[in-house]
Amino acid sequence: MQWKAHGERQIYTNPWVNLCLVDVQQPDGRRWEYHVVRLRHLAVAAVVNDHREVLMMWRHRFITDAWAWELPMGLVEEGETPDQAASREVLEIGCGTGRTLAYLAQRGVNAKGVDLSPVMAANTTKR
Repeated sequence: MQWKAHGERQIYTNPWVNLCLVDVQQPDGRRWEYHVVRLRHLAVAAVVNDHREVLMMWRHRFITDAWAWELPMGLVEEGETPDQAASREVLEIGCGTGRTLAYLAQRGVNAKGVDLSPVMAANTTKR
């Protein structure tokens, strides 16, 4: 037998996460509100070169207070396919499209990007 959902209500939302209460009933008849965290869709890229090396980022995560290697990933924006989002995230590891650097610069951060591609470096300069 399966659990049955009788309804759902959102109790918190922001651009990254939604917290909901779902009215559920177990197969034995017990019923209560169950907390559910719903995340937006993510795109993850595994970029592997001819030497079977994988592109990864060394990042600090606030919640776990730990550094770890991660694959490039990010939210799929409205009107964007998962493939497009994954490509965008890979480009942004360097200076890429310049979106991240532009965001930081607009907030007064002395942001600099390094990219081997003259085209990507030029795109960043335009922003």
